[in-house]
Amino acid sequence: MAVAALGWLVAGLIAFVFVVWFGFAGIGLIGLLLCFICVRIELEKDAAVGSGWTPHLIASQHEAVRGNRQPRIATRMQMQSHILCVAGADSSSPNAG
Repeated sequence: MAVAALGWLVAGLIAFVFVVWFGFAGIGLIGLLLCFICVRIELEKDAAVGSGWTPHLIASQHEAVRGNRQPRIATRMQMQSHILCVAGADSSSPNAG
């Protein structure tokens, strides 16, 4: 509980300093900073977490992304072939204009 209270105290002091320095635009700046941090966390969801000492984590993430592309490509090719078959059947029908 003390750690949480200390964290809120530090966050409150940072907010106070921003308001003193930038006026009430500091509140907007804090909001933009919070939005930026949240978007970055959301974009990196399920991402490998590592540093320069663990490059194999980043390599495994790239391999996982590359592996996920193959089923999507196969599905897309299958859909295109179905579309071509349907379009070919329509243009060869006797009622096609």
